[in-house]
Amino acid sequence: MSEKIQRRETQQPEDEAIAEPSMAEEVRDRWIAIAAYYRAAQRGFVENHELEDWVDAENEFNRLMANKTGEN
Repeated sequence: MSEKIQRRETQQPEDEAIAEPSMAEEVRDRWIAIAAYYRAAQRGFVENHELEDWVDAENEFNRLMANKTGEN
């Protein structure tokens, strides 16, 4: 006799639900990904620098946004 495994669906309370990224977050992440890609391309796609490229691109994005809003 085969047993059916029942999957119990759990619902998270609203305050614990995983939020969908906003359009602004998606645009930000896409900008950073493209900038990180170009950094890697300039270096000839040498391995093991992916995190450095991402962090540098993220810092550049944050700096540009701070300058745009007048924050320094």
